[in-house]
Amino acid sequence: MCDPALVPFALLVGLPLAGALAAGALRGRAGDAAALSASLATALAALWLVLARGRSGLTVMLGGLPALDRLAGRPVPLFGFTLDPLAALVLLASAL
Repeated sequence: MCDPALVPFALLVGLPLAGALAAGALRGRAGDAAALSASLATALAALWLVLARGRSGLTVMLGGLPALDRLAGRPVPLFGFTLDPLAALVLLASAL
């Protein structure tokens, strides 16, 4: 089962990728419209993520390395996403 907090982060990666693929497949103004709509959707997803969780922060851990888990004797989460208040400002600045 997917962590519900992972969905906004997946949107921040998936929407620009889908827009780039659509813009590459379409020609002329249709490609421009696809790129513009994908960038606007990404900016709205970033704004939604910051408004929902920006001040309180959000951390989603995705896992670690099995060797470190065995050495520590417990799961050691190394990889993931963190959204703290400063990262929220940077996210909004880059998305808008």
